[in-house]
Amino acid sequence: MSKSTPIANLPNLKNQSGPAFEQRENEIVKEILNEIDSENHPLQEGPTPEQIQMRQQQQQAMVEQQMREQAMMEQQMREQQMAEAMHQHQLNAAEVNKIVPEESAPKSFVDQLMETAKPSILVAVIVAVLSLPAVANMIQKVLASKPSLKNLEMPLTLLLKGLLGGAMFYGGSHALEL
Repeated sequence: MSKSTPIANLPNLKNQSGPAFEQRENEIVKEILNEIDSENHPLQEGPTPEQIQMRQQQQQAMVEQQMREQAMMEQQMREQQMAEAMHQHQLNAAEVNKIVPEESAPKSFVDQLMETAKPSILVAVIVAVLSLPAVANMIQKVLASKPSLKNLEMPLTLLLKGLLGGAMFYGGSHALEL
């Protein structure tokens, strides 16, 4: 319903005068007052401003509750992901410790040199020990006790020194964890 009066319905003040004009003017004034009154006191079945405000407050409360629930769910998911990440990190750390017991930090030059030189030093010590005349004399005495081995004394001495050197290297490399 339009709340305005068409211009054609308004009286022309220059053309009209008298009681009919006043009566028509009074009707227009009453109509305008009725429209104003109906704006202040609506007769429609629509919600009142209080009802609208209550609904808005309820909707806002529901939205806030949903936001709190969503925030709580997100927080729980973050905590669960962090717990899973920590668990996975602990598993990875345990596996690394099993595979590589030493630290994976870069080693100094002296440490690298010692690590690469260990096998060479071990071989040098074994050769020095086997080159001692006491070792050669002991092997010759054992071979001289058997007359049949007298002819093969030199090759058997070399073979026994080689076997003895191999056994010493095997034992030394396991003892030094090469």
